[in-house]
Amino acid sequence: MNFFPALPPETYPDWKEIPDCFRRLGWDDFRPRVTCEVLEVSPNIFRITIPQAFYADTNAYLIRGDNPTLIDPGHAYPESIESLLMGMESIGFSLSDLAQVVLTHPHVDHAAACVPLQNIHPLPVAAYEGVGKKYSEYYNLMKVAYDFFRPRCPHLLAAGYRPEELAAFARLYYLPPGPIGFRQSLTEGSKIRMGDQDWEVFYTPGHSNEHILLLNPEGLGISGDLIVGRATSLGEIRVYLQTLEKLSRLPLKNLLPAHGSPISNPPKRIETARKTVEGLRSQALQSKVPASPCWTNFSPMDWC
Repeated sequence: MNFFPALPPETYPDWKEIPDCFRRLGWDDFRPRVTCEVLEVSPNIFRITIPQAFYADTNAYLIRGDNPTLIDPGHAYPESIESLLMGMESIGFSLSDLAQVVLTHPHVDHAAACVPLQNIHPLPVAAYEGVGKKYSEYYNLMKVAYDFFRPRCPHLLAAGYRPEELAAFARLYYLPPGPIGFRQSLTEGSKIRMGDQDWEVFYTPGHSNEHILLLNPEGLGISGDLIVGRATSLGEIRVYLQTLEKLSRLPLKNLLPAHGSPISNPPKRIETARKTVEGLRSQALQSKVPASPCWTNFSPMDWC
């Protein structure tokens, strides 16, 4: 199935022709696989697992009701899109049944799917104010290579991979398919109708400067990459700690993260994240080296 009818063929890689540098980096081991994993995590709220290359599966959420909404649809790999559509179909939904798509933040592993989805069916996309401009500028390939690979994969550089190889690898990973047609800007304190409820928007920078948390009247929060099941996702430490303090004052009873399982005890998880980040900041101050943005697991991770 061609998910990119309006895009040139060179926009998407040919799986059959993988450059040698990608083979050296283990591309065959990280190729996405099609799945259909759906779980009703709360009444009328379904988590659809979205596979992607090189990194952990992401969570898209479909909220059923009078204003059906898809949140963070995932990456633009064909396997990712097919998994999303299969998951929606298992719930009884197609793209034409949706009222809108909402993004917690504009990172490609959660937002890139909007482009092929909008090619199939026009859908309004809502995100934090300014995201449309940020996303159109997001695909500076050399910046992606620098920002992503240097802090996260020093072992690749140490192993002798050339910068141009990493840049090519970054391009294949990020797959810049084109801009997203945003229709609505969300701001702190605004309300958005999702399903049968009005959800409140909270500005939560720290992982992304355009990150939001969505909170329903029952205390269920959709938290994107800000709080995830086993990891603390860092951007700027100072800003992240301020956001954690803000979260600690919210009436959160459960969180639905963009990676991993639901979080049933948000206060405990927020406090654990705070202690972990404070430890990172202390280490950075002692070493007089700025802490690099990275995924900070509570167990060792090869990619950090």
